[in-house]
Amino acid sequence: MSVFQRLRFPVFVAMVAMVAVFVALRPPPAHGAPMITAPCLPNIGGSHGMLPNPPRIDVKQNQTITMSVLQGPTGPKATPRYCYVLDGSPAQYVEAPTIAVRQGATFTLNLIDKIPLPKSSGSMTMAPEPQMTAPDGCSLMPYDGPMPAPNATGYLGHKRVYVPMPMTVDPPNDTNFHTHGWHVSPDVDNVFVSLARSGGHCSYTFIVPLTQPAGTYWYHAHMHGIAGPQVGGGLAGALIVLPAAPPASPSLPDRVILLKNSTYAIDSAPANRVLEARLAIAQLHPSMKLAAPARPHAIDPFNPPAWPSGWPIASGASRCIPSPQAFMSHWVINGYPVGDPEVRVAPPVAMLAPGTRELYRIVDAMSDSYANIELFDASGKRENLDVVGRDGVPIGKNASDENIVAPFTNVLLPPAGRVDIVVTGASGPQTLVAGNVCTGYLGERIPVRNLLVIKPTLSANAALPHALAPLRMATAQTSAASALHALPESAITKRRAITFTQYTDKTDPSKDMAWYVTDTSDNPAGFIEHPFWLSPDPKNPNKYLPEIDVPQNSIEEWTLVNASGEIHAFHIHQLTFVTMSNPEFEGPHVPVFQDTVALPPATIDAKLPPNPPFPWLTPSKTIIRIDFRHVNKGTFVFHCHMLFHEDRGMMAIVRVY
Repeated sequence: MSVFQRLRFPVFVAMVAMVAVFVALRPPPAHGAPMITAPCLPNIGGSHGMLPNPPRIDVKQNQTITMSVLQGPTGPKATPRYCYVLDGSPAQYVEAPTIAVRQGATFTLNLIDKIPLPKSSGSMTMAPEPQMTAPDGCSLMPYDGPMPAPNATGYLGHKRVYVPMPMTVDPPNDTNFHTHGWHVSPDVDNVFVSLARSGGHCSYTFIVPLTQPAGTYWYHAHMHGIAGPQVGGGLAGALIVLPAAPPASPSLPDRVILLKNSTYAIDSAPANRVLEARLAIAQLHPSMKLAAPARPHAIDPFNPPAWPSGWPIASGASRCIPSPQAFMSHWVINGYPVGDPEVRVAPPVAMLAPGTRELYRIVDAMSDSYANIELFDASGKRENLDVVGRDGVPIGKNASDENIVAPFTNVLLPPAGRVDIVVTGASGPQTLVAGNVCTGYLGERIPVRNLLVIKPTLSANAALPHALAPLRMATAQTSAASALHALPESAITKRRAITFTQYTDKTDPSKDMAWYVTDTSDNPAGFIEHPFWLSPDPKNPNKYLPEIDVPQNSIEEWTLVNASGEIHAFHIHQLTFVTMSNPEFEGPHVPVFQDTVALPPATIDAKLPPNPPFPWLTPSKTIIRIDFRHVNKGTFVFHCHMLFHEDRGMMAIVRVY
C-alpha cells in the first residue's frame, strides 16, 4: 500500500477543505485586516492585496529556537497541508518563518512533530514504528535491506534494478529538517538520522561556518519517499546568512519572495497531475514495448551515443506534452495564491518609491516546478535583472574582474534554486513574472504567471540615499570571475560521468515508473542502474553504503548526462559547485557557484530513423566542478530536486573520507 493511499481523512475534513478553497479565492479583505490565518491555511494578502511578509527571527549566538510542524485541512484530493510554526507565536501563520543567522554563529533548532498519526487506512490500523532514537531525540531511518538483483534492461543495454517506488513509509507522518545550501557537518544535517516522529522531536545544533557566503538559502523537509508531498504541502521556509559583523554602511532593505506549490488553494500537488498525464500518454501505445538497443562495443560515458526513448512519442512530437492545461497547478507567493492565466486572481502588490532600491531574495521552494524569473516595466518592456547572488553565493561585478557577468534578462530557477536581485523603483508599475518554461516533452509546459506588481509610492523609503550599494561580496572566493580560478583545470583530481535516466512499461505504466542517477564512468562496460537504496556499509554497520567515495583533498569535474526527455535538477548537499557549461539554460559567461542546476532534456535526433514509436534521444551534457577540500568528512547525498523523481529513486549517497 502506497503512502498516498494511506493519507485518507474523514468526510468532514474534506468539507473544511472546500471552505478553505473559498477563503483562498475570495477578494482581499478591507484595509486593516490581519495578515495571519488559522494553521496552514492560505494568506489572502492582508489589506488591498499587499504582499504579506513571512514572520522572521534573527537568531542570536547560542540561541535555541523551537518550531513545530502542524497539519492543516486537506485539499480537494486529500492532499495534506503542512506548516512550520515558531513556538510561542501569538498566532498561527500560513507561511514558514524566515530564519536569519550570522556567519560563524551557533544555534540549536528543536523540531517538534505534531503531524497526527492517521488512525486507520482502509482496514488497517496504524501503529507507531519502533523508536530508534538518539540522545537528541532524533530517530533513524531503517535500512532497506540487501539491494535486489538486476531484473530489467536499461540505458544502452545495461542492467538495471526495478522495484516499485517510492518505498513504503510507515507511518507517513515522520518529518525532518534540512538546511539547503549550508556547508554544515553532514553528521548534523543528515537526512537519514535526523527524523522527528509524531509526538516526538529532533534537536539540531548548527555551527554556521565563517566561510558560508552571506546570502539566501532555505530549509525544508527531506523525508525520503514523502519529500514531495511534504514540501509541496508547505514544509519549506527561507534561511538568510548575514555577514559575521554588521556592515559599516547601511545595507539595502530586503524582501523575501517564497514561491511554493499551492496545495493550499485549488489543486493537488502538481506532480500527481503530471503523473496522471504521463500514464495517459504511455497508454496511447499499449501494445508497444521498448526493445533495448544492443550495447555498443565502446562507450564513452562523457560523450554517450543517442539511444531509443523509453516513451512512445513520435519523432515529430513537441518537446512538451501537448495538453498544457493538464498541468495548470497553482502557486503561492509568501502564502498568497497566484493563479494561472485561466484563473483570474490578481497578483499581490509591493510598494517601492521611484529611484530607491530593495534586495529581493527569491526562493523556488516548490516541489517540482521551475520559475523563469523576468521583470517588465509599465510598457511591457523586459528589464535587465540586477543579479547580485545565485544560490546564496554573491556575484561580483567589479570592473577589475576578468570575466564581468553580463546583465541577466532572465534567470531560470529550478526547484530549490535562489536568486538575489536588486529592484529599483520606477515611476510606473513593474511586474515580476515567472515566464514560460518547457521542461521537455516528458514534462510540463509551465505557463506565464504574474507573481508580483511593484507599484511606485512616496514613502519613508524615498529618503534612502540613492548611493546605497547593493549587497556584493566580490572577493576571491565569491566573485563570478574567480569561480574559474578557484577550481582550475590543473587542480582536477578526477572526472566522473553522472547519468540521469527514467523509464516506464508501456504495457502497464503503473508497473515501471522508475528514475535513476548512476555513476557511469568508473565502470562504463558494466554499470548497473538502481534506485536510491539504504544499505548498511559492511565496513561500518552504523553508516549507510555510499555510491561514490571521494577523498577530502579532491576537486572533481562531473559531466551530468541527462539521457531522458525531461528536464532534471541536480543538487548536492553540504557544498556548492561551479557550473562550467550548460548548453541551454546558462551561458559559458556565467561561471558562478551554485548548489542546484537545471539539466536540459535530451533532444530528439532527427537524423536517425525512429524505432516507432520511440524516437532516438541525444543526451544533454552539463559540466560542473566540485571542491571537496573543505567539506566535512561524512556521508551525504546528491539527487534530482524534482522531488517526485527523488522520492522514486533518483538519489545517491556520496562519502567524503
